[in-house]
Amino acid sequence: MMAHEILMSVENGSLHVAQVEDGVLVSMQATPLGKAETETSMVGQIYLARVERVVERLQAAFIDIGFGKSAFLGAREARALLPDATRDTPIEDCVEDGDTVLVQVTRPPQGDKGAQVTADVTLAGRGVVLAPCRSRIAVSRQIEDEAERTRLTELTEKIRSGDGVDAVDVEGMDGPSGWVLRTAAQSQEIGALAADMANVAVQWEALLERAENAEPPCLIYEDLGPVEKALRDLVRGDTQAVVVE
Repeated sequence: MMAHEILMSVENGSLHVAQVEDGVLVSMQATPLGKAETETSMVGQIYLARVERVVERLQAAFIDIGFGKSAFLGAREARALLPDATRDTPIEDCVEDGDTVLVQVTRPPQGDKGAQVTADVTLAGRGVVLAPCRSRIAVSRQIEDEAERTRLTELTEKIRSGDGVDAVDVEGMDGPSGWVLRTAAQSQEIGALAADMANVAVQWEALLERAENAEPPCLIYEDLGPVEKALRDLVRGDTQAVVVE
């Protein structure tokens, strides 16, 4: 078995995280801290927002998320609000002025431009991503082995339908919610995968409850900080050490 270690250090205003297997560096990533972290960390945040105005000529809507300048919601990102939308569905069929919508930041504010958001909201766990606006099961492209891709898809479908385990059936826009299997799901057995999905489902239900009791614009969900996110995504069953400088 390979010896897996995670190394963390702060240098030049960034958190550096490395993975080492048997003494060999296999990955390295850097995340800005401080002011840059605040802006970058907006990505993934989920807001209960209000549509300020729909601009048909831009095929976009400006959204009040309660943070600085209005956020930008393009037609493609708004189509997730309609189960029967096509790639040609215009923005005016998706939202109207004054609508309350749940959106997720995909790009932080830059200069005099507000954040970019999508209505295709997702919620990530360690090995899975819940996609309530979709219905299909997808597998990360980084999992290249076709047999493993098929196995994970079949396991997820069993968990979603309650075949041999307690069902994790999250209602989506058009039937059961979709799921994306991340690279961390590789080689997981049905019990561990079901537990991961159930944990994300509980978080989603709590998020919806907060949204139901909130007034827009309001921050509904904030992702983990850079250290916690690295631990969630990188710690494995064979991780022997996490070293922090």
